[in-house]
Amino acid sequence: MLQVQEMEVARLRPWEKNPRLNDGAVDVVARSVRSFGFNVPILCDQNDTIIAGHTRWKAAQRIGMKTVPVIVLEMTETQRRAFAIADNKTAEIAEWDSPKLQEALEELLSEDVDLENLGFSDEDLRTLLSCASSNEDVLPPFQGEIRT
Repeated sequence: MLQVQEMEVARLRPWEKNPRLNDGAVDVVARSVRSFGFNVPILCDQNDTIIAGHTRWKAAQRIGMKTVPVIVLEMTETQRRAFAIADNKTAEIAEWDSPKLQEALEELLSEDVDLENLGFSDEDLRTLLSCASSNEDVLPPFQGEIRT
């Protein structure tokens, strides 16, 4: 069974050859962590090298967290590298069900949730919400700024 443990952020080491460029997502993930908590543990190997969660680790550093939830996996170097790539690539394959996404965003907006904490750009949100309103006349066209 997988065990989640708290680990010092400074103890974790990034994978030096990580092919994923994630610096652009750090601020968005940091906002998400502030809003919702650190709900997805970082995966690391038995040597404290990050397998999955580099962006969450950088976000934790950015907001000054001292510890983060971690799951330690016993893996060979080859397994760690292969899984790290597979974990990132398989996440790219999924697609959004646009009508369900629009409905969920409308509900959150009506409940006064700051949609910027979800990781969508202002432009994406305007497009999604204006499409929903023009197709279903549920909301007036989205105008103005997304709260930060």
